Amino acid sequence: MLKALLLFAALAPALSASYTFNDAQSFLKTYCQACHSGKSPAAGFNLAQIAAPASLHDQADRWTHLATRVRNSEMPPRNVPGPVLKAREDFIGWIDGALHAEACSSGPAAGAFPIRRLNRTEYTSTVRELLNIHMNVGHDLPADGAGGQGFDNAAEVLFLSP
Repeated sequence: MLKALLLFAALAPALSASYTFNDAQSFLKTYCQACHSGKSPAAGFNLAQIAAPASLHDQADRWTHLATRVRNSEMPPRNVPGPVLKAREDFIGWIDGALHAEACSSGPAAGAFPIRRLNRTEYTSTVRELLNIHMNVGHDLPADGAGGQGFDNAAEVLFLSP
């Protein structure tokens, strides 16, 4: 019995890795197509919008919304036969993994970052260390904002006065 459990534990990641885009599309056709296709799909969500593998990149928000609704057992609706728990978990796991892989495939996304400056304490310490002047030279500078975070050295809350 222990050997069987160890074997299953070793094979479990391999089984979930074998889930494919086509398996996901099959899941959607089985449990979602009746309501989410045609000229007037329920909630304006048409499966045709996510029918191509490129939709994992182009329609990631739709896939995320879909995964959330399935994960929370909101879809399929309670009066419609739904998938067994294992099928639901495999589907959600695949979506999470596929979206993660797609997001990471294009490399890190550079974001905007705020301009850094020294706060009053850092400025005083820098002058003391560089020039060996033991005065509170930062005292005359404008007050540093804490921005509700409690830190006065976070770049997002430090501003440059006119």
